[in-house]
Amino acid sequence: MRILVVMRFILIVFTLIAFQIKLNAQSFNFNQGGFTNTDYFIEIPYTRVKGKIIIEVKMGAEVRKFILDTGAPTAISISLLEKLKLDILSSQDFTDINGRKSVLEVANIKELKLGESVVADIPAVVLDENILTKCFDVDGLIGSNLLRNSIVQFDYKNKVIRISNDINKINISNAKPSDILIDKQSSPIFNIQLGDKAKEMLLFDSGADELYSMSNNNLEKLKKAKAFSVISESLGSNSFGINGLERESKNYRLLIPEFNIMGFTLKNIVSETTSDGNSRIGARLLEYGMLTINYKNSKSYFEPFSQIAINKEEYWDLSPTFMNGKLVVGRIWSQELKKIAVGDQILFINDKDMTSFTECEFLFSSPLADIKKATLKVQDAKGEIQTIEIKKI
Repeated sequence: MRILVVMRFILIVFTLIAFQIKLNAQSFNFNQGGFTNTDYFIEIPYTRVKGKIIIEVKMGAEVRKFILDTGAPTAISISLLEKLKLDILSSQDFTDINGRKSVLEVANIKELKLGESVVADIPAVVLDENILTKCFDVDGLIGSNLLRNSIVQFDYKNKVIRISNDINKINISNAKPSDILIDKQSSPIFNIQLGDKAKEMLLFDSGADELYSMSNNNLEKLKKAKAFSVISESLGSNSFGINGLERESKNYRLLIPEFNIMGFTLKNIVSETTSDGNSRIGARLLEYGMLTINYKNSKSYFEPFSQIAINKEEYWDLSPTFMNGKLVVGRIWSQELKKIAVGDQILFINDKDMTSFTECEFLFSSPLADIKKATLKVQDAKGEIQTIEIKKI
């Protein structure tokens, strides 16, 4: 049995930018519209940008970039809504990945093209300008409500998404089918096993640039099964959803010795918990194998590149984030850094002045990329400046 050892560094610790959207009221049905032809097979190349799966979609007369996001309904930017003059169907209450609520409009996408196939009358959430549209230069999300009657295959090695109405048109070697659930939003819910005793049902969210994140709601239940150990805890905030930065919360860093999903075993996972109500597995799962989701029959298939993978992940003992346009301390994960506080402004990282850095610049040009130690100059609310050392551990 071949064992794959994966070395990965967390490069951007302003960390999770995920746009899972949950509909609070079920008065509106997103499961409308679909492919106009009943028989279709599409291969769409994608680019992977900071963990996001970005595909090209034709709307109107132009080719536009969208993120493929199984953890959300389809969504479009407000600028695209105005440009194409799309009809508004409804206004709905939504909750983002961090539990923050808002009221958003729902528009009707009259027509778009994936490859040569036409999709019509798809409801789409209208997004105000945010980190996703601004930094990733995309016009929205292709979500699970558009995919709900299809078979979707994620081919990480070839950077291709395959979509079809017929499972026989998708090449699946010897993978055994696993039962999944499809929720009311048409998002896929997988089963995983943590260690020998603990099992968990969780969302597969291809829009989340992470491997696995346990919800704080499930933490106490799974702790009894001794499926993980707590490395450290932090009170703060460092993840973004469609409604902005998460509220301050206590999250935990966990070491999970082993988990199994669809017959694939991954060892030594370091994970941060989330204040969202649901645990999730993100797009980094695709680095370990070919994933196929049969939305029509509630099945999934995983063809791992190796049966067992050992994850050796290093992580910073401080997580920066942005607040009111400034780079600040988001979370502190080490007792050695107790002389600073969450919310302190980060003025310099090594010799790089951070006072004029934007969220997008930090995301794509972080001075923390490709290094394991850094010197920070940090200013507290009283204006006092301290110099601290942070490191990956």
